[in-house]
Amino acid sequence: DVAEFARLYAFCSDRALGGGKLKELRELSPARFDLWERMLKLAGATLSDRTAEMPIKPNPVWQKRIAELDANIKVALCAKLKLAALSANQGLTPMP
Repeated sequence: DVAEFARLYAFCSDRALGGGKLKELRELSPARFDLWERMLKLAGATLSDRTAEMPIKPNPVWQKRIAELDANIKVALCAKLKLAALSANQGLTPMP
């Protein structure tokens, strides 16, 4: 689980590949996001604000995977928002 999240976090934090989607990742999985950032802090890791000097263009296989991941993030975010709206209408408290 941690390795999978690390991969997603790395992808989402890369502005060239993931388009800087950390905000969406935080919304989709706030508990794991906070835990991961705490582990990074304890390890002394920091995110770089620098943009790559030479943007990279992934090969076609990775371009397809990136498009699929981006679509999955959008679908998951929409599903979470719909669930939250449904829960609010029924007086339920959504899980984080």
